[in-house]
Amino acid sequence: MKIQNKFLLGAASLALMGMLSGCVSFSDCAAMPGDADTDKGNMPFVAQARKDYEARKQFKRKVVIKMSEKGYRFLTVDPRRRGSSRIFLTDGLRRDLMATADSTLTNIVSTMQDFELVNSESSLRTTPGATITRVPAAPQAPSGPYLLTFNINDVEMSDANDAIRGVTNIADIAMSASGASRNSRRAVQRANEIHWYYANVSLEVTLTAPNGKNVFNFAETVVYPEMLPGNRPSESTLKQAVAHAVREAMKQYVIAFGPPLYVDQTVGDGLFARLSAGSEYGISKGQRVRFFRWVSRQVPTLPGEPEKYEASKQIIREGVVGYCGAPVDRDHAWVYVDGNNEPGKKSVFTWTSAEIVK
Repeated sequence: MKIQNKFLLGAASLALMGMLSGCVSFSDCAAMPGDADTDKGNMPFVAQARKDYEARKQFKRKVVIKMSEKGYRFLTVDPRRRGSSRIFLTDGLRRDLMATADSTLTNIVSTMQDFELVNSESSLRTTPGATITRVPAAPQAPSGPYLLTFNINDVEMSDANDAIRGVTNIADIAMSASGASRNSRRAVQRANEIHWYYANVSLEVTLTAPNGKNVFNFAETVVYPEMLPGNRPSESTLKQAVAHAVREAMKQYVIAFGPPLYVDQTVGDGLFARLSAGSEYGISKGQRVRFFRWVSRQVPTLPGEPEKYEASKQIIREGVVGYCGAPVDRDHAWVYVDGNNEPGKKSVFTWTSAEIVK
């Protein structure tokens, strides 16, 4: 299935799922006696994870931001090779898009507690149409800064009307067969004349440690969620799409290296669980959450060796952030945990651990 069809059908399926599920609204739920239950066995693991995270926050990592070597492929592609995109990618536009990625990434990193931005190759962040000089990647000493590289593999502007047209054509045929009025049919036909443009951005963001170890890698095609009507595609929409893709990439970094997630409150006898972090750490409506608890088990040892134990995850349930009207705030996010309030089946409590499902 094409990306544009996934984009359109995905939005419709979320709305349909809400109507069919008949879920209880968050606003109709209140704290109940069962919401005072805690996951006592998991509490020590959460406490240790929080302690480790606070210790890690005390040390900022120096980081250098630069475009990866692969970025020059995007900058030097023949602009006549438009492919399926609805907009010509001129040399100047390609540079502007790469500069947008650079400046967006720099702005995000400059506000993060994890990093101290010590240098950034600012040749990209210049006036539109400026020449970008290729600078060879210098070898890094083991004690040097982290390297955060970015690259745009491809961008594509598409017309959602291509997918909508098939639906409206079917509707027009059905209305014609049923004897619908001319005005009604004209309204359907007019929908075919409206162009809704959206963008896809294939982006890579990689964080490399001073010793050369790959710490984080994001390589995905991100669909810009806003479709705008117009007679022709807009370059500004394409730039916004690139900035959005960079933000999505860094959301994944924050989720991976942010504070440990756990449930700090429930309502509706466990039907809704509140996470210990929110949008500040990349958590957003619609994300799936996996709940688990840490289980310690003894591992085999040789005769005479002391006893050894290791912790492993025991998956309990899954839920959806922001579902059924659950709010998502900067420092907390509520998750709908389907079936967790059923008698004898409750398994998610305060202090139960959680993680975002990628």
